Amino acid sequence: MGEITISKQLDCKGLCCPMPVVKTKKAMKEMAPGEVLEMVATDPGSIPDMEAWARQTGNKLLEAKDEGGTFRFLIEKKGAESTASVTQPVDTTGAEGAESAADGEDLEVVQLDCKGLCCPMPVVKTKKAIKGMKVGQLLEMVSTDPGAMPDMEAWARQTGHELVEARDEGDTFTFLIKKTH
Repeated sequence: MGEITISKQLDCKGLCCPMPVVKTKKAMKEMAPGEVLEMVATDPGSIPDMEAWARQTGNKLLEAKDEGGTFRFLIEKKGAESTASVTQPVDTTGAEGAESAADGEDLEVVQLDCKGLCCPMPVVKTKKAIKGMKVGQLLEMVSTDPGAMPDMEAWARQTGHELVEARDEGDTFTFLIKKTH
């Protein structure tokens, strides 16, 4: 590969998912097709998140490099000829109606299927589902996004909800989250 001209730099160090993806998306909107963005982050979930985001949006991930805890990405904005957007199906089965459990009853485990969704959607859908639940209720979220493991761990730390269990089952990642407030 020849010399790459960086058109814009973006510092996302210290930010956790979904912010590196959100800020990258915003920066890319301000760039012309073919221009290259250099983004640096410290979130370990950034590499799978940026790979998935680039695939999903059609932008070209030229480089994704771990530089000892700092992650460097070079992303080329897709050309004007590739304007097709990618949409993913959303399944929030179980997220609605979770508030209907009466006080004193055993609270049902809410199921949330985020398979096929890429960052930041598993975190966004989890946040929405938790919001509609009762304190003490459990949410089981299943994802196929490899970035979901570090993303959900960071999200639980930031929000104070309890990550009871996080299982890596090869192609799927299952999380059991208890609403604490």
